[in-house]
Amino acid sequence: MTSCPSPRHPRRRGAPTPAMAPGTLKKNLNAEQTIQAVKAARKQYDLGTAAICQAAGLPCSTVKRWETRFDAGLLPVQPPGPQPVIPVDWATLDAQILALHHGRKRTRGTGGLVAEYQGRVSRRTLHAMVAAVRDEQNDDARRATRHLNWNLPHTVWASDTVKVENPGGGQLQVQTVRDLASRYTFAPATDHVPAGAEIAAWLEGLFQEHGAPLFLKLDNAANENAPEVLLVLAAWLVIPLNSPTHDPKYNGGVEHAQSEIQAEFAAILGSNPGHAVGMPAYAGACIANAAHELNHRHRPVLAGRCACQVFKPGRKRSMVTRRQRKEVAHYIMKNAAVILDGIDNPTVQQVRRAMRLTIEDWLASNGYVTEIERQNPELSPTSCVKKSS
Repeated sequence: MTSCPSPRHPRRRGAPTPAMAPGTLKKNLNAEQTIQAVKAARKQYDLGTAAICQAAGLPCSTVKRWETRFDAGLLPVQPPGPQPVIPVDWATLDAQILALHHGRKRTRGTGGLVAEYQGRVSRRTLHAMVAAVRDEQNDDARRATRHLNWNLPHTVWASDTVKVENPGGGQLQVQTVRDLASRYTFAPATDHVPAGAEIAAWLEGLFQEHGAPLFLKLDNAANENAPEVLLVLAAWLVIPLNSPTHDPKYNGGVEHAQSEIQAEFAAILGSNPGHAVGMPAYAGACIANAAHELNHRHRPVLAGRCACQVFKPGRKRSMVTRRQRKEVAHYIMKNAAVILDGIDNPTVQQVRRAMRLTIEDWLASNGYVTEIERQNPELSPTSCVKKSS
């Protein structure tokens, strides 16, 4: 078949201009002529584009791509290289995903979000981000109806930073650390937000004096996940367990400890009026006394014993050997990799969630924690707080 002649097409929006590179200009003019010839042949011979391209020796997919662009008012031949795209504001995208209506298995509005970010965020990546948020919310709903009992001391600790108002002026930053099974609490305090190096030094001292736990529950704060902290945990083979984003109740055991410290601190100051509460050293000593009082408070949950009797501070022998720690870490990393399989470039939150799910399963399977379901957590407002997690 011979190509059909076509009249010169009038210049369209986005058509080649004299300022264009000579090579690109010639390619677009040739592409326009080819498109017009194919269209005329389709009309004259009543054939499809594929048959015409085959007879004329033209690449069918290329011709179709040219025609689609040409009909949309674009240049048939685009310049080589990646096209400019609008930068992605990931914080805005995270907020948009959080605002969607998430069900147990599907999220309403995902399609509109995919269309909005088309060409900037891949469909697979966006679907993975939506699924991660949906799973987090489902986890939150599941945790609201359960209560955790921690069974073995010296195995799982939790840590978080809390602000304590000082009546003498300013605030104290208390890096609370609690053994979840025994409720034994450490409370080093400072007059500023502790840096990662300070938290690492405190943990190193606690591990040397009392032995290291198998797991350490952490908030998502940058100072608690600082390289110095992670290096100390790696040296002692302690596995970090980060809380889900925007879910302080997940680390409810240490949150409850912080409330107890604040109440005991206020009681100590109230019983010693006129003392130099404005001095940071004195206020820090009061925090230490508050932790001491809590550790010697007899608790019904400990069968009438105090935390000091259950935890036995100063015992440097760990309940888990280094070999066992390596085996547990290998199991968790292997199963977390299975969860992440198929996700391209998983985010930090996705990796932490995979680790969290694997650790929770291991703890329950090996008797370190017992989960108790609540029949109706809304009957008692205080029962919704996980005091032992």
